[in-house]
Amino acid sequence: MPVKPIPKTFSREPLREDSIYNPPMSFFTCISKKKKQAFIDENDEKFNLDYKKWLEECDKISSDNSIAAALYSEEFEKWEKEKNEFLRNKEEFNKRIDELFASYREGDKDASEILMQMIQM
Repeated sequence: MPVKPIPKTFSREPLREDSIYNPPMSFFTCISKKKKQAFIDENDEKFNLDYKKWLEECDKISSDNSIAAALYSEEFEKWEKEKNEFLRNKEEFNKRIDELFASYREGDKDASEILMQMIQM
């Protein structure tokens, strides 16, 4: 029986409010509007890059999970067919043995020879 794959999980979504994107500004950065805006823009850019990277990772994980699920489904169907064929063959074999045993009980010598050959298999 094929083993069902465990889906990969997504990493935590980066949030603009996270401390990594909001480091404290130095005193001189706070004084200068130009430096302050550059500092904010730099952290915005860092957040946007991380968020874009996170979205790409999520897409890849989703794709990998879909592929794994499809492969599992395919393998499971193949296994189901093999199992059903095995059970059908087993049932036919057991039915044949029951028929031969019934013939043997009725005194059929050929049935006893065939039964002995089947048992020795």
